[in-house]
Amino acid sequence: MKYLKWFLVGLVLLPQKALAIEANELPGWDILTRGTVSEIIARTITWILGIAGAIAVAYLVYGGIVYITAAGNEDKAKVGKGVIIHAIIGLVIIALAILIIWWLKRALWGVGAPGIPT
Repeated sequence: MKYLKWFLVGLVLLPQKALAIEANELPGWDILTRGTVSEIIARTITWILGIAGAIAVAYLVYGGIVYITAAGNEDKAKVGKGVIIHAIIGLVIIALAILIIWWLKRALWGVGAPGIPT
């Protein structure tokens, strides 16, 4: 206990280095500042689809937890199955949207366009 007290006092009394970072130094935060309008729109849609995919995966996990914890309750198991099915449908739609956008990028800007895997 004695050492903990001195450790905490030392943390408070010792000068702390500021860990500030500007937003323009963070990778990916310049989404709206470079490129043409169509590239900015494509990048923004890609970000939105990535966030939607993360939400769909979280929804899938939630459905799995509801299904597993149903404990013989058929209504709760039915709800869990429905959530899982809807999450899988959402993931398929998101994957198809990403493929369509990838195809449109290749069709509009060609193979060597920036940010497009070949």
